Amino acid sequence: MLGKYIYKCAYVPPNAVILLVDLEEQYLDRQEMGQLPAQDQAAAIVVIRQRLQKMRERLLMLKAQGHRIYATVETELIGDFRGIPDAVFPPWPYFLPGRAGRQIHPQIAAGLRQELLVLVGGLWLERCVLSVTCLLKKAGIRALVATAKDLSLEVALIGDHWNLAQEAVRRRLVIREYLPPVGDRSA
Repeated sequence: MLGKYIYKCAYVPPNAVILLVDLEEQYLDRQEMGQLPAQDQAAAIVVIRQRLQKMRERLLMLKAQGHRIYATVETELIGDFRGIPDAVFPPWPYFLPGRAGRQIHPQIAAGLRQELLVLVGGLWLERCVLSVTCLLKKAGIRALVATAKDLSLEVALIGDHWNLAQEAVRRRLVIREYLPPVGDRSA
C-alpha cells in the first residue's frame, strides 16, 4: 500500500535553504555511466557539464538573493562549486550500529533542524536527491525534492532510464506537488 509521501517542487520557495547532494567528480566518471555506450559517454559529459554550469549560475543567483546553501559530499565538491555552499556536511548515508537501514548523518540533521524548509537538489534526482529528502523527512525535517533542471540532474543523463515516478513506485512513495501558501512563490 502506498502511504508514505514526499513533496517535489520545481521552483525555489523564498523561505527555503538548498541542500546540494553528491556534487562530486567521482559521480561523473565513466564507471557511473556504464549503461551508456562508450561513444555516447563523451557527449553525455558535455551535456552534464552544461547543466552543471547552469546550476552553478542559478545557485550564485539564489545565494545573492539571500538563500543559504549547504552541501553534503564524500570527497570534495566539483571545482566550479567550491565556495558556493555556506557549509559542507559529511556524506549523507549513515548507518547506526544496531539499527537497520540508512539514516541521515547526525551532523546534517543537526545543521538543518532549525531551517523551516529544505530544498534538496544535486546528483542524481531519482537516486540520492530522493533518498536524502526521504531521510530528512524521517528525521523530522521539512524537505522537498528539487525537480527544476537547474537544481537537480536526472539519471537519464548517464544512461539510466529510471524516472522519478518509477522510483516512487519502487519505494512505495506518493510524490505530491508542493503547494505553498498564497503569495509564497519565487523563481
